[in-house]
Order: sequence, then C-alpha cells, then structure tokens
Amino acid sequence: MKGHQVLDLEQLGKHKGSVLGCYYHTNEEQPSQKYFESLVIEKLLEFSPDRPVWVEGEGSKIGKLHTPRTLLEKIYNSPAFIVEVPLAERIAYILKDYAYITTDPERLAQQLNKLRRICGNAQVDGWLKLVSS
Repeated sequence: MKGHQVLDLEQLGKHKGSVLGCYYHTNEEQPSQKYFESLVIEKLLEFSPDRPVWVEGEGSKIGKLHTPRTLLEKIYNSPAFIVEVPLAERIAYILKDYAYITTDPERLAQQLNKLRRICGNAQVDGWLKLVSS
C-alpha cells in the first residue's frame, strides 16, 4: 500500500503465518520472540500517530512467534475492512506467492504432514495424493 503506514507482521516475523509459511527458500530463520517484538516497536515508532496504520488481521501466532497481546487487542478492537477477491484470483496469487513450496513436492508433503493432528489422516493423505500426481 504505497504511501500508507503498513505494519507487516508476517514480514517482520519472517513467516507467512500458515503451516506452509516458513521462509526456508530464502534461508531466513524467524527472529527470536524478543527481537520480533523489538522489530514491531521499531516499526511502530516510524509511524505518524495522526495517520492510520494498516495491518492484516493475523492470529495470535506467526509461525513460532506470538503477536504481543496488547498489539493483538488493539488490532481486534480497531475498525476492520473485509477485502473480498474472486476465488480464481486468490488461487493465482497463492500459487505465485507460495511457488517456492508448490514446486517442491517433497517439501510440500513434509509441511502437509504437520496438519495430521488438526485435519486428520484421511484429509492429509488425500492432499498428499494430489501432490504426488
């Protein structure tokens, strides 16, 4: 968002927030929790308090990191905008944004296997079958 104040927590945390979101393709490790919080504060101090700050509605975790509770509360208690994008555009964007893992079937399978506890064996086995075909 050119010209706007944007707090990109995923970029600061070096993780897209999903099980597929690690930055292994760039060899960037996630920062420590303390350093992540320092990066967030540093970024916030760059912003003008007279202008809105845009931030994606993240969950409480970004990879192994926890979004600071006070920041999360502020995000959840601030005005929100829902951005709707046609499914075909979302799929095209995701395939481009996650190309580093969708073009690496072995790595994709490894990451999908982490979802067995949440999604169940049958679902993950179905996804793995699609990956291998």
